[in-house]
Amino acid sequence: MEKQKEEKQVNYPPYSPPYYMPCDEDEIDLYEIFLTLKKRWKIVIASVLFFLIGAFLYLVITPNKYKNQGVISLSYQITKNGAKIFYIPPDVIEELVNNYFQLLKAAKAGYTIPEKKFFPYEIVNKTISIKIVKRRNDKGVLLVPITATTPDIVVKDFQYLVAFLEEKLRPIKEQIIRTKKLQLKFLIEQKNKLLKFLAQSEKSPEVKVYLINKIQDLEQKINSLKIELQTFSVFKTFPPAKPVEPYAPKKWVVILVSLFSGLFIGIFLAFFLEWWQSVSQKHKQEETS
Repeated sequence: MEKQKEEKQVNYPPYSPPYYMPCDEDEIDLYEIFLTLKKRWKIVIASVLFFLIGAFLYLVITPNKYKNQGVISLSYQITKNGAKIFYIPPDVIEELVNNYFQLLKAAKAGYTIPEKKFFPYEIVNKTISIKIVKRRNDKGVLLVPITATTPDIVVKDFQYLVAFLEEKLRPIKEQIIRTKKLQLKFLIEQKNKLLKFLAQSEKSPEVKVYLINKIQDLEQKINSLKIELQTFSVFKTFPPAKPVEPYAPKKWVVILVSLFSGLFIGIFLAFFLEWWQSVSQKHKQEETS
């Protein structure tokens, strides 16, 4: 029986863990890292200074950019169904603004362009960009972001742009005004006919009330149309305020990015040179042995 028990006892190999046990050689030696950085500190400082000097030169060379936006609000009329119809479609305004900026860039490139009065020298040389942005909730309100190298040009850019739009849209505006004057003339004639008809003979009280209400309604329409003709415009503008501070370049962002970039590159170079030196020494020892 004892022999059978001894035969059943089998010596199994010791259980090895399924995970990797790090050796002492794989552990990060913080003191060794400190010694490496201490030995190569000049490289790290030189890298940081190099990036800071580059950032300083970038800030000196790059001109400041000032930005603000004006607003163009399109005039419209309300139909009997309550629908809003713009006198000038928003797409037409967008196309004209884009054309204005393309002409401005052509003038800056030295090309001869028509209508030079809208593109004076300071506007051409100091304007960076002019865009048009449509609002989703209100198609009749168009935002015009303007970027320039000086704050004064942002305001002047919008003024010349508005003058350019008014010049291009003048025939349409005049046609609309002529149409409204014809409407006014027609309403006045209708009113005079009703007044004449009311004064010709006696009418029943019901007819008199109807005619008086009709005349008052026409009078109200005539007055509102006269006011509209006095101040009519196919669009209204809200000029941008003069920017106080430049929006670009952001000085502190540039300095911080250059500082961290120089520090990272400097540390990388320090460890790379240390590794290169150790490999070279090892290679030399192997050759001599």
